[in-house]
Amino acid sequence: MKAGLLPDLGSQREKQMLAWGAAAKSTVTLQRRVLDD
Repeated sequence: MKAGLLPDLGSQREKQMLAWGAAAKSTVTLQRRVLDD
């Protein structure tokens, strides 16, 4: 991967990955709450 050639795509993908990570964390937290109840 040559990040220097497509910096915009790289930063966009990075933001997507961060968003997915946050969504996955919140989903796991919700599942744990349901299981704890």
